[in-house]
Amino acid sequence: METDSVAIYKALHVIFRLPVPWLIGSLLKIPNPYVRVDAKGLLCSIMLLFLMLLTTIGSIGCFKWKLSKPLGGCMIVLYFIFLAVSVLLLYDYIPCIDIQV
Repeated sequence: METDSVAIYKALHVIFRLPVPWLIGSLLKIPNPYVRVDAKGLLCSIMLLFLMLLTTIGSIGCFKWKLSKPLGGCMIVLYFIFLAVSVLLLYDYIPCIDIQV
């Protein structure tokens, strides 16, 4: 039952609480209704996300689909690799292709 209430809370948070600041900001900026989306690094972020998904599934498969302490350690290492690559992409130490939107 507790899991259901957490899921409902998160769903309501996404549905109502996140759009409210955006809606208020949009209503206050009536002369310029368009929002410019900066896609700088979008391709690299998507590729990094897909690569992390593959490595996570691969590492779980290597541990024969069972939770264990070594698998937890592997997940922590993968998380820190993800953080490091994200920061390197953010500060342009790793060049990324820009997508024109």
